[in-house]
Amino acid sequence: MSEWVDRIENHEIFNTFESLNKLLDENRVKAEKTSTEAIDALDRVSSGVRHIESLLNRVDPILIVPSSLNQLNASLNKISASMALFKQTSGLVHLISGNTQLDTALPQLSTIHVLATPSDVDNLREASSSFRRSCAQLNKNLEIEIEKTLSTSENLKTKLDELSTEITNQKTRLDDAITNFTESFNTSQSKRTEEFSSFKEQFKTDVSDFINKSQNSFTIFMSESKENLTQLHDDMNSEHLTLLKTTEENNNNTMKDIEKHKTEAERLVGIISMTGMVGGYQKVANKEKSAFVRWRIGTVICMILLVTFGVYTFYTTVSENFDSAIFANRLFVTVTLALLSGYSALQADRHRKADVENRRMELELASFDPFLASLTDEERNELKKNMAERIFGRHATSHKNNEQVSPNALVDLLKQALESIGKSKN
Repeated sequence: MSEWVDRIENHEIFNTFESLNKLLDENRVKAEKTSTEAIDALDRVSSGVRHIESLLNRVDPILIVPSSLNQLNASLNKISASMALFKQTSGLVHLISGNTQLDTALPQLSTIHVLATPSDVDNLREASSSFRRSCAQLNKNLEIEIEKTLSTSENLKTKLDELSTEITNQKTRLDDAITNFTESFNTSQSKRTEEFSSFKEQFKTDVSDFINKSQNSFTIFMSESKENLTQLHDDMNSEHLTLLKTTEENNNNTMKDIEKHKTEAERLVGIISMTGMVGGYQKVANKEKSAFVRWRIGTVICMILLVTFGVYTFYTTVSENFDSAIFANRLFVTVTLALLSGYSALQADRHRKADVENRRMELELASFDPFLASLTDEERNELKKNMAERIFGRHATSHKNNEQVSPNALVDLLKQALESIGKSKN
């Protein structure tokens, strides 16, 4: 077969006609169920497609240009897409879109010259018959829908009467329920008001009782605290006396032991020159130890008094009878006890250091001569010279370095505290 004939007969447009005609046949039932506008739109698309297909079948393939078929095929594909969408959604807008694409395809037939034939008249007659059949089917469907609508209307009227009666009954019941609820709410509100008034009076009574009990408890606590403080003071005095007595006994026993060992050392080694210095350091160490014990006991007593009076001062601040002047006086006593405790602790620490230093010098001097016994005279003199340079003048320097805080400094602090208290009163 000729190449010019094959390119037309094998063109894709003929496959498009086949699928499009199938879609048009399937959509006819949907169009009849939709509306008369859908039937008219579908009939126009069907007539246009059949006209285009009939025209192409009557034309000699040799006289057709492929570009014209390509343009027609593009328009037919768009019509086919619109028909497929109508098949899925039954939307009239898709049929209108198909007719718009048909309007685009029909002018393209002007490039193909075909003479009219009797078959064209037959096609028109067939299209008219098809339209009459569609109208008859639509009329039949409308009659059926009208009958259904009338039947549904009667049913709805009956149900509407029933609903009206039910609404009237429900309104009556609702009015009764509202009336009952209002009466119940008013009764409950009155009861709640009475209960709240009773609770408020009971609450006032409970608060007054609690305040009275708290005041009584605080009074009892203060009385017990005073008694405990007095008892503690007596116990501390007794313990202090006992401790002093024990310390004196221990010191006497220690002195006896030292005298015994000193006599034994003088007898064995013959240390006469060092005995006076060792005894002096030992005496000073004993005094420093006794002073350290006394100052430490005083520090403990002051701290106990400070804590007890501080607690008592705090309780006066939270009481209802708070007086700023009395509070300032108690605060002054508290600050004074704090300064006294600090000074007592400082003095105890200084005496403890002095005790340790004198004990160490006592031991060094006591063991110095036995160490020199096995040395020559030159070595002994050299060591004694070095020992003298190291000992003499050292204690004055150490004592000067320790005098960093004096009673005058504590007095200055006390004056500053008095000035601040005077300002707070003003």
